[in-house]
Amino acid sequence: MKTLGLSPAKDIEEFLTLKKTALSLYGSGLAEYEIRILDDQSYEMHMKRCFAYENIVRAGIADRCECGIFARLQGWLDAQELEHELTPPLVSV
Repeated sequence: MKTLGLSPAKDIEEFLTLKKTALSLYGSGLAEYEIRILDDQSYEMHMKRCFAYENIVRAGIADRCECGIFARLQGWLDAQELEHELTPPLVSV
């Protein structure tokens, strides 16, 4: 956000636009997901396919790995100084 000179999102629509843009920068086709806005402060994201999970399963280490997207999402929310609650919450290791 600092590099691009972006201001924190003003509403959920602006946040989700930033999130979708950021995900597209990481690589098109790496994940398939649906986002549903629940109200003016909440949304739900359903991952349909994730390249990282597929490769973790292929490597046989799924029982020893934790998805990193939630920590990244929390970082985006923190960087924008948005009040938030992740469900389920992140687990500290």
